[in-house]
Amino acid sequence: MALTSGPRSLGRLAEETKLSKTTVHRLLASLSHHQLIMQDTVTADYLLGPGSLRLVDALTTGMGGIGILARPVLSRLQAETLETVTLHTRFGAQRICVEELPSQLAIRYTAGVGAASPVHTGSAGKVLLAYMDAGEREHLLDHADLEALTDATITDRATLERELALVRRRGFAESHGERVVGGAAVSAPVWAPTGHILAALSVLGPEGRLKPAKLREIRPSVVEGAREISRRIAGAQMEQHDKDREKPA
Repeated sequence: MALTSGPRSLGRLAEETKLSKTTVHRLLASLSHHQLIMQDTVTADYLLGPGSLRLVDALTTGMGGIGILARPVLSRLQAETLETVTLHTRFGAQRICVEELPSQLAIRYTAGVGAASPVHTGSAGKVLLAYMDAGEREHLLDHADLEALTDATITDRATLERELALVRRRGFAESHGERVVGGAAVSAPVWAPTGHILAALSVLGPEGRLKPAKLREIRPSVVEGAREISRRIAGAQMEQHDKDREKPA
């Protein structure tokens, strides 16, 4: 599929598939009903939608998907930190929570599976932006409205790009009240077997508990947890590939 290489305009999709724009538009409309395809509200380009995760999961694992592959890591992080643990991925200019283990503490912060926020907000969004293709990131930021969700949200592009460069140097991101007032989080990148950024693993909670010293303490566990999920995904894909090769022609 042409969209596996990144977002495309209607015209470019028609060119690459050698189909008329009318035919391509009709196919896109059909696929959008199942959320396999979505249209970026900022650029008007088409890209793979949340429904495609189910297909990727089925191909990669043969059953449960990224949530099942990541669940042992999320459970371990939740037990270690007692805070909410999430996985976010990017769709257009939005970051979407695709897996979450909420904290069991009475006062907690959560994202909510399926919930979307602007991708420039919070530590998960900064990880997803920092490691995406440079040209695609520039295109997104050229058209994005860096709206403020709180007084701490980064809305200046130059400031955001400096922050993203810092994320790439460090290998993780932190945030303090950027998405929701009083919340703090630390996030690290989860990689697809292709080497592209797939998701952001995060631990989030109230700033009163996740003070800077506490974030520094749990940071190595989040970074290593993201690496472990990446290894699990790569291993599952390799296992599925081997099974496919063993099938009779």
